[in-house]
Amino acid sequence: MIEAIIFDFDGLLVDTEIIAYEIYHQILDKHGFVFTKEEYTQYYSGKTDTLNAENIIKHYHLPYTIEELLQMTFELEEKISSKGVKLKPGAKELLAYLKANHYHIALATSSFKKRAVNILQEHDTLKYFDTCVFLEDVKHSKPHPEIFLKALEKLNVSNKNAIVLEDSENGIKAAINAKIDVICIPDMKIPSKEYLDKTLFTGRSLFDVLTYLQTNSSDDFTKKDEQMKIIEIFNRDPLLIQKLLEVWESSVRATHLFLSDNDINHIKEYVPQALKEVDHLLIIETIRKSCWFYRN
Repeated sequence: MIEAIIFDFDGLLVDTEIIAYEIYHQILDKHGFVFTKEEYTQYYSGKTDTLNAENIIKHYHLPYTIEELLQMTFELEEKISSKGVKLKPGAKELLAYLKANHYHIALATSSFKKRAVNILQEHDTLKYFDTCVFLEDVKHSKPHPEIFLKALEKLNVSNKNAIVLEDSENGIKAAINAKIDVICIPDMKIPSKEYLDKTLFTGRSLFDVLTYLQTNSSDDFTKKDEQMKIIEIFNRDPLLIQKLLEVWESSVRATHLFLSDNDINHIKEYVPQALKEVDHLLIIETIRKSCWFYRN
């Protein structure tokens, strides 16, 4: 039974990854370097400020110490963030649902306490968290599991009864190393298939997590049902649905697809085509922006 949800912060709960890119872009632009979003997502997304500062200094031969560059990034971030840092879509709705339904809620972030707390207070969301683990509270950064293990310890919850919400490869790996189920909501960088295959599912926003928890709160779809398989699909390709349905050979009971509004509108068009190809009989039930396919 799921008792606790552990949130990452940057890129998962708050839209700060784009701010981090803009900071490095401005710094490097002053030194005549072109810094693209693609470069940021490939080499710097999901890593700590200290590690990024070290790598940027080495790669671009910048005339700064790590401490000096960190101070520059902090000052720029404060300036950019003064215009407001946005919550990610579905953040408040999910937090409110979790609190109303008596889940334990933790924050496990590689950000400094002062920075994270200021942003959470700005959005009146700090009140939802039962406990927080910040960069200052751990000796090892992700993908080491320490930060998630410490969150579990503070919540007094078993790893088997928790879910981690992450956006990065290092975060996913840290959750796996802590033996906690993880859901991925990618931000600027989509983790590789190697990592996504190890998650419960990959969603488009925190609204998908809300739908998942609401759906799985019923007796028919609890975490205890080991035959349930969750797979994500992002388009209306019958061949992908055919591939998805192959998991049913192992007695899978139901398959969960997260769908866009357009997919929902066209569900009657593409599902019959897919079913004709794979020769399966299913009952279809649309739940918000998701769809359960049941074996008949």
